[in-house]
Amino acid sequence: MKKAQMETIGLVVIVTLLAFIFIFVLQNSAKQDLTKFNSRYSQLNADNLRSTILKTTICSDVDIEKEISNCIGYGSGLCFSTNCKNELEKTIKEIIKNSMNITKSYSFTVRSNQEIKLEIKSGTCKNVYSASSQLIPYSDLKINLNLC
Repeated sequence: MKKAQMETIGLVVIVTLLAFIFIFVLQNSAKQDLTKFNSRYSQLNADNLRSTILKTTICSDVDIEKEISNCIGYGSGLCFSTNCKNELEKTIKEIIKNSMNITKSYSFTVRSNQEIKLEIKSGTCKNVYSASSQLIPYSDLKINLNLC
């Protein structure tokens, strides 16, 4: 073979290797962007679900956020006067069940000074994919929603 042919073959091999390296780098960067997108999407779902739960009206002009404040803060709710924690638990479970994929696990907790006041779980939350928390105004209650 002539020297020019050998150089041409070498150039083709180098260009081919560079093309494969470029494709590999491009695929990995696309996967990382997709992972970031999925985590942001899950976080948005958790935030929306928490807001939906807290703003759901359960009786005339009383939403779940007000009912949680009254039930846990004063021992009696505005809509559920007896067994308000049990009634709140049933209502919140129903909202979550109707709002998200049943195969996911979740944990909905209401805390006051690190003490759990109300906890609703479905399944085990070993790996939390997205979490959302909110403080209830004019109280020391913090609501956490973990989607697993």
